[in-house]
Amino acid sequence: INQSTNQPINQSTNQHSYYLRLYPSIYYNQREGNDMRVLALFLATFLTLGVDAQLVFYPPCPLCIGNGTYDPSQATVPLLSIPSLNFEITCLQIYEGGGLGLLMPVFCDAMQDIVKTAGKCGCDDEKGEMRAFISATLTRDGVNADGLSNSSSYQGKAFHWVSENSGNDMDLSQVLQRYALASFYYATNKVQTTYTPINPPSWKSNTNWLSDTHECEWHGVQCSARMRVNGIVLEDNHLTGAIPGDLVLLKDHLETLDLSTNLIYMVDSQFSVFEKMEKMITILMDHNYVSTTDGLPSSLAAIVSLKKLRLSYNLISGPLDEDMFTSLSKLTHLEIESNFLTGNIPASIGNLDDLIYLYMRRNSMNTDLDFVKSGNLKNLVALWLDATTGTLPTQLGLLTELAVLSITNGTLTGTIPTELGSMSSLRHIWLHGNNLMGTIPNQFANLFNVEILEVQRNDLIGTMPEQVCNIIDGKIYVHKSLTADCAELACATCCTQCY
Repeated sequence: INQSTNQPINQSTNQHSYYLRLYPSIYYNQREGNDMRVLALFLATFLTLGVDAQLVFYPPCPLCIGNGTYDPSQATVPLLSIPSLNFEITCLQIYEGGGLGLLMPVFCDAMQDIVKTAGKCGCDDEKGEMRAFISATLTRDGVNADGLSNSSSYQGKAFHWVSENSGNDMDLSQVLQRYALASFYYATNKVQTTYTPINPPSWKSNTNWLSDTHECEWHGVQCSARMRVNGIVLEDNHLTGAIPGDLVLLKDHLETLDLSTNLIYMVDSQFSVFEKMEKMITILMDHNYVSTTDGLPSSLAAIVSLKKLRLSYNLISGPLDEDMFTSLSKLTHLEIESNFLTGNIPASIGNLDDLIYLYMRRNSMNTDLDFVKSGNLKNLVALWLDATTGTLPTQLGLLTELAVLSITNGTLTGTIPTELGSMSSLRHIWLHGNNLMGTIPNQFANLFNVEILEVQRNDLIGTMPEQVCNIIDGKIYVHKSLTADCAELACATCCTQCY
């Protein structure tokens, strides 16, 4: 500033590849009939930032109204904007002393914290404290919290909403709960990914989400008696994007996550949120775009309480890890069919003595049935495999609870074990499309509950046992079926279809 003329001197220098621009101005504020000179001086120096920054403050005063009276609440024009840092100054505060009033910029942790009212401009300390609390909690759980101060990020949007919609009667745990759900909403609503349309859809139903109602009343949110979120069930709801790491804030109570049939796109590293989910029991994410190259997401191994895992119809490739199923010893449902898995079925799956459903067909695996030989799968009710090699192990007969046996379109050789005749719970048997030899065991006459037996496209010979024909013929099941290669395995008089 030229001291004699009180006029600004514009300077610029590129000695360090930066620009320093000064735009000071003189404003007059009428106060008690006396003119008081208010000098607004702003100095923007970014030697170390290496970014373009321009300080813009010129008549007419963007913060003044009427005859020039200063009113921070009218501030709408950014005075300092640094787009690459998502930073700007829109708020100034008067400091008076020695007969001189200075308009100085107000710096808060984030723009959302600035409070502007007539005659006052400052930081919302409560909002700043809330951000610091959420940030510290996320950081402690290994989640990057930088987005909390970025109003365009899902974290920034979620924080802005929760800071404006958290009453004084809410305890901190509920604030975290509401923030976690808001983060989940913004991270999965209308988010563009490789597998979404050009204009991603909104959630099909978002009833009560981001409203004043208690979060336990939001569509798809389930809660305990203590009003803690223990389930999120949003099947077929047009979700896009990915599950945010911020969901870790629900780790102490969340047990169920059902996001089946959506447009969620996630890679292995994005599943790290599950490493802390020790209470999780059910994860249902079939019919999405979960994409991995090394088998199931490795983070899932940390959820030792997990019972139901459903990831069928995704983009999961690579081999299954032997150690994962040693950790997931409580599994009752393992459904991972229609992916791109390779390799063999780990022996550790054969030790899951609580397992009820095992669906692994329609992959790229070339596996044998050795995992069955442990004899520990005594609670198994349904077994769906294909592309298997080797032979049918006699230990299949130990699976006395098995109702559905489907091992099709592989290269199985050898004979059908007579031990299968002792599996009295069997209702549906599919063994077609293999290289099985020999005859249908007479012991199959003991399978009084069987409704489907399909053994075509094998090398079986002989005659279909009459008792088997009579059992299936007597069923009222609308889809009952008995099929075979009738030219080699005589069945023309009782088979529902011959090949």
